[in-house]
Amino acid sequence: MARFLVLAGMVVAHLCPPVGYTGVLVDGLPSALFAALAGVSMVFLTPGRLVVRGAILIALHWALTPIAGVIDVVLLAMGLSFLAAAVFVRRSTATVAAGAAAAAGLSWVIAALQDAAVPLPAVLGAPYPLFAWLCFQLAGLCAGRLLLNNPRRAARVLAVAAPLAAAGIAARLLVNPDTDPVGLSAHSGGLGDIAVSLAASATVLCACLVAVRGTGGALRPLAAAGAMPLTLYVAHIATAGPLVTSDLSTYEHPVALAATLLGFVAFAAAWRHFFNRGPLEAALAATSRTLAPGPARTQKDKD
Repeated sequence: MARFLVLAGMVVAHLCPPVGYTGVLVDGLPSALFAALAGVSMVFLTPGRLVVRGAILIALHWALTPIAGVIDVVLLAMGLSFLAAAVFVRRSTATVAAGAAAAAGLSWVIAALQDAAVPLPAVLGAPYPLFAWLCFQLAGLCAGRLLLNNPRRAARVLAVAAPLAAAGIAARLLVNPDTDPVGLSAHSGGLGDIAVSLAASATVLCACLVAVRGTGGALRPLAAAGAMPLTLYVAHIATAGPLVTSDLSTYEHPVALAATLLGFVAFAAAWRHFFNRGPLEAALAATSRTLAPGPARTQKDKD
């Protein structure tokens, strides 16, 4: 369910971006949650398979970029951070958390250097700062180990994360980006951006773990769409790219927005009736198993 919310947020941001508080909700937060949820999935992956998946995501990024219009494709940052995260998947949760903190610190330094107009490789900075995305993935890996099978712990995290996320989102509306001392702006990679993104991601993840478990099959069509995030993300970029060829803020495509979301749900429900994985997810899993054979990891907290 959380992954469907990610996809819906990205589609809204690209095809019919709102303004005000709602606009802040879809500006940067869905893509950060995308990275965090990828980190949650790392609980079940070996380092070798993570490297293969990272390389495939990088290749997909370069394949999608020419048809993406002015949409910034996130898969390069995702793929590169997969490669870096492979170092951590066999480490203790404390080590992973330390890695996430170090990545956040590096992202803050890079954001400060960018503000000072220091030339840096483009992949290190906005719109998808590499070390911020690594931080989100490693935080997701910690969450996967600590929260997936512990709804009570997830409820406690939710009680803390939700008000922090709400306060951070409100602060983004109130703070002037030109005089912002902590880097709250979406996609900036500043400490404020990372803190708000992590709080919002934890809120969505924990809310789904706590609330969605008891809904039975009511949300099954949405969950089916969320189970194939890569397939639907690629489909969205391929179909939305030709529509958005200049500044995203000048575009409103409500019909395309509705058609995309309904199409996602309908396709996913039909596909899931016959297959367990989405087409790209199945191809990614098969390729990683072939190129990096070995038993899949089981969820294990290595504290």
